Amino acid sequence: MLLKIRLISTLFLFICIISILFYFNNNVFLYFIVAIFATSIWEWSNICKIKHNIYKILYLFSSISFFYLIIKCLERYSLTSLFEINIYLKYYFEISFICWMQFIIMTFFYPKFSYFWDKSVFIRTMSSYFIFFPFFITIILLYQYNLYSCNFGSWIIFYLITCICFADIGAYVFGKILGKHKLFLMVSPNKTLEGVIGGIFLSFISIYLFYKYKFFYVNKFIFFISSFISVFFGILGDLVMSMFKRKANIKDSGKIIPGHGGILDRIDSLSFSIPIFFYLIFFIFGNWS
Repeated sequence: MLLKIRLISTLFLFICIISILFYFNNNVFLYFIVAIFATSIWEWSNICKIKHNIYKILYLFSSISFFYLIIKCLERYSLTSLFEINIYLKYYFEISFICWMQFIIMTFFYPKFSYFWDKSVFIRTMSSYFIFFPFFITIILLYQYNLYSCNFGSWIIFYLITCICFADIGAYVFGKILGKHKLFLMVSPNKTLEGVIGGIFLSFISIYLFYKYKFFYVNKFIFFISSFISVFFGILGDLVMSMFKRKANIKDSGKIIPGHGGILDRIDSLSFSIPIFFYLIFFIFGNWS
């Protein structure tokens, strides 16, 4: 029964994502992103162990206000001109990656270095500015990217979401059928080596199909290396979020999505993988050619 609910809700989510990306206007897309962002911050406040609702509301309000200011700034520029004008965007992503590496180290050696996370609520809440803000900023920037066609940015977003979903499905199926060798037992007991390999294999299929039928005109090396690195970081992002939830002693970040849990349970991999892909394509390699 749970599997059936999970499949139905997954299909519904895909339909919603396709509709938002390809069939609605920019305002609907932005409202949708802000709603997802607000829900993510609220769920993150539970993981951060903010006890009183008044503090949660203040944290939510301040985060949404800051995010709104970012959106208004991004609306002033096209993607290309933004890169030319604001090099600080690149620095912000690099600082975020440094923070991610700290979280990844915490996950690999859990619970050895977890004392860093327990130091204060301030550290935990401020982490959202380096975990979720880059993700949502990237989504908005990619949506504005219309290099080859009016829906090119939407196709990039859809492609990355599909790759990560294939990796998650592959990890779940192969892990259930063939899983024997546990990975990071202290963080996520259900993760197995066989599941990770299966997830990478299934994501490779989606990468190949998208390249062959949609992105065949881009540089093959840039496309495949960026895609594989982003999938790898997506797997790490899932583990990092599992570590955070274990520290907070909660199984799911929320109950808003039947069969899946909360919003953070769905975007944990995406929050690492999509900014990495974005950074590699536009800051390291420079373009798609």
